[in-house]
Amino acid sequence: MPHKELPPGEIHKMLTEEKVGRLATLGGDGPYIIPMCFVWDNNVLYLHSRPKGTKIDNIISNPSICFEISRVDKWLPREKPCAYSINYRSVQVFGKARILPQGEEKVRALNLLSEKYLGGAPFEAVSPKAAAAAAVIKIPAEHVSGRQNNG
Repeated sequence: MPHKELPPGEIHKMLTEEKVGRLATLGGDGPYIIPMCFVWDNNVLYLHSRPKGTKIDNIISNPSICFEISRVDKWLPREKPCAYSINYRSVQVFGKARILPQGEEKVRALNLLSEKYLGGAPFEAVSPKAAAAAAVIKIPAEHVSGRQNNG
């Protein structure tokens, strides 16, 4: 079965419901990819990070990124190894990442992440002081696409 475009509603569902995606950056040592927690809000991805490290260095030197989310729905084994396949859905978000400075948007993003990952359980809101210890990566989506194989 050929791969098909994922409908916009399915793209939105994956961006709001999936828990882990992979952030791809490019730095002086080449490509770098890492799994990350995220929240999707009004066509913007927010990612929580430590304030220092390879991904932060890469974003500062080259803000162009790709973020990918995927889900395997079913394994499709076959008698011949090259005929083996999977049913999957995937979404890619392309954009320019930046590290948010201290302020209201950073605190809001951290609270959105807390709300998503605590699944509706009550939590103490992130304070500006607590937000200072973390980095928040903001990625306004320039292009979003999705693909699926459901054959």
